[in-house]
Amino acid sequence: MYVPPLFKIDDREEILRAMRTNSFATLVTNGAGGLTATHLPILVETEDPLILAGHVSAGNGQKHDLTHGEPMILFQGPHQYISPSWYVTSPNVPTWNYVAVHAYGKIELVTELDEVQRHLLAMVDFFDPSLRETRPDGFESGFLNRMFGGLVAFHMKVERVDAKAKLNQNKPVPDRESVVGKLSESLADSELAEAMKRLSFG
Repeated sequence: MYVPPLFKIDDREEILRAMRTNSFATLVTNGAGGLTATHLPILVETEDPLILAGHVSAGNGQKHDLTHGEPMILFQGPHQYISPSWYVTSPNVPTWNYVAVHAYGKIELVTELDEVQRHLLAMVDFFDPSLRETRPDGFESGFLNRMFGGLVAFHMKVERVDAKAKLNQNKPVPDRESVVGKLSESLADSELAEAMKRLSFG
C-alpha cells in the first residue's frame, strides 16, 4: 500500500483499534492459481506478539494457499467522499478520506480440537457476547465437534503492517475542521469524523 509519511499511522493503539473496530476483513493469498481473496471476520488473538485469528470454510480452495508465501489481511476502516465544497479555502478538488490497515505475516493452521473450539468461542464472545448464556444448546460439545469439520482455523503471526489514515492532514486546520463538521452531520460518517479528530490534528 502506498503510504506517504504524512498519512502513516505509527501509533500501535490506533492500528489495533482499526483492526478491532473493522474486524470483517479480507484475507489475500497468492497460490498456484494466483491471487485469491476471502472476506471473513478476524480477531486480534494477542497484541504482543501480534497474532490474528480466523477461519475459512473447509470447502474454500484458498485453504491450500494459507501457509504459502506471505498472506495479507486487509482491514478497511471508515471512509467517505470529501467534496471540495466542504472546505473553507478554494480552489480544491474532490478526494476520499479513509483509514486502512494491511497486515502481513506467516499463517499456521490450527488443528488441535480444543484450540479450534477456543477460537470459535472467542469469535462468539467478541461478536455476540450474550449468546452463550441465551442459547447454551448451541454450545454442546457434540454439536460443536460436528461443526469443526466444516472449517479450517488459522493464526497469522504479523511480521509487518502498513497502516494509513488519509484524513486531510495536508489541508489547513480550518478546512479540516469544516470537513469534520460535515461528516458529523451524518451518523454513518461519524466514525470517520472521530478518526479525523484523533489523527488529523496531532
